[in-house]
Amino acid sequence: MRKASFLLLTAIVSLLAAQNIAAQSEIPTQITTQNITGDLPFSTTVGTSIEHVDVASGALNIEIPLWSVPGRGTTHHLAMLWNSNYFYDATRFDAMGSPYPQWTIQLFSGWRQNTPGMMSHHTAADMRCHR
Repeated sequence: MRKASFLLLTAIVSLLAAQNIAAQSEIPTQITTQNITGDLPFSTTVGTSIEHVDVASGALNIEIPLWSVPGRGTTHHLAMLWNSNYFYDATRFDAMGSPYPQWTIQLFSGWRQNTPGMMSHHTAADMRCHR
């Protein structure tokens, strides 16, 4: 008698649980923030909005948001940006026509601000006063 009641209770619990199990088998038809996992295939970057790696160049890009000020129709964001492709190999040719590598500093590499019109790599020659 005890075994029969245990089997009956197990059958009832299994039937009730089957409804919950069926609800978990829904296959998503679109990618949303609720069901996205990992990096999307065929994407050009791997990572998040703060740090990501450019797949084509292998550059690590970091954006550290400092502040955001809402304005009329637009929002001003100030952030520090880092691009790890500071040096790149530029092939040059000597007088005999033989190629040799030369390391060159890439534009917009290293630390900089995202503010338009402001450069982070000023030298004394860039800041002359013209009268």
